[in-house]
Amino acid sequence: MNKNVKVSHENAEIIKAKIDNMDLFTFIKPLYADTWEENYINDICGNVGADYFICHPKNKRAVLHWLNGGTIQQLNCVEEWEDKPNFNFNKDKDSWHYFLRELRIRIKSKKEPRWIGIDVNQNITTEPFRTEEELDKYANEHIRVYDFQPIMIFVDVAIT
Repeated sequence: MNKNVKVSHENAEIIKAKIDNMDLFTFIKPLYADTWEENYINDICGNVGADYFICHPKNKRAVLHWLNGGTIQQLNCVEEWEDKPNFNFNKDKDSWHYFLRELRIRIKSKKEPRWIGIDVNQNITTEPFRTEEELDKYANEHIRVYDFQPIMIFVDVAIT
């Protein structure tokens, strides 16, 4: 028997990182699954053929979104949000090292139109409406329509 042969588990680095810091959060993509999911049982070696990824617990929501194809952003050194390219397992599978520390990342929001109304006395509707029709219905029930002007605004909406 050759004593120089080293055998290592395919997830040895992740297992070691998790042992060193049990607070790290684990994700799993089972062999026949299309999406990543939270790995609540923290078993990193029992699911044969599965892929694993770990990150700092404060980043888990954004990282899971990124693993499943969503776009995330990271705050750069000049305090601007930059897009991080979508996850590619073949290229990014070892990038978990990067996510072990607490980062300033977020799920990229998207802009969606909303409608507000303002009357001649500068009173503004308290909530934005998704459609102009919803705003018109509200205005017909609560405001004198001839004193009312609809205005389209754009708001950041988190992608879930």
